[in-house]
Amino acid sequence: MNLSRTAQQTHPPPAPPTATVPSSATNSKSSLNWTAHGSGHTRRRDSGFTLLELVMVLAVIGILATIAQSGLFRPATVRAREAALKQDLFVFRDVIDQFYADQGRYPNDLEELVDTEYLRSIPPDPFTRSTDTWVTVPYEGDEGGIVDIRSGSEDVGSDSVAYGEW
Repeated sequence: MNLSRTAQQTHPPPAPPTATVPSSATNSKSSLNWTAHGSGHTRRRDSGFTLLELVMVLAVIGILATIAQSGLFRPATVRAREAALKQDLFVFRDVIDQFYADQGRYPNDLEELVDTEYLRSIPPDPFTRSTDTWVTVPYEGDEGGIVDIRSGSEDVGSDSVAYGEW
């Protein structure tokens, strides 16, 4: 027994275990995988997005779509009505000028333009949606009659000018 004790005492104690890097860690493909030796935690970075990340992205997209929808579709109808109003005013003014060139006087009212077949019918104001709300501007001379026409709407256009002043 004496011999076994002396043999144990003469040999140095074993070295403590060291952390070893797996051979697959040197491969670039698996460098995203790591294992913390001794802690027992393993994490994989190549598994994709988490459900929470996807939900957050969808929520942000939904909020942006809602803001964009309210900002785009409503002004599109307003722009269309403004374009229709500009076209109607252009046609009215052109017809009044044609009437003056042919008759030598301005028309007394809008119905006279329809009766003399310069217009088929009086179009409705795109904003008031009525044919009765057109505002006529009388001629300030001896002859009288309508020299100009404007919208009866009290709203303000996208150019910050009231439709009644177009």
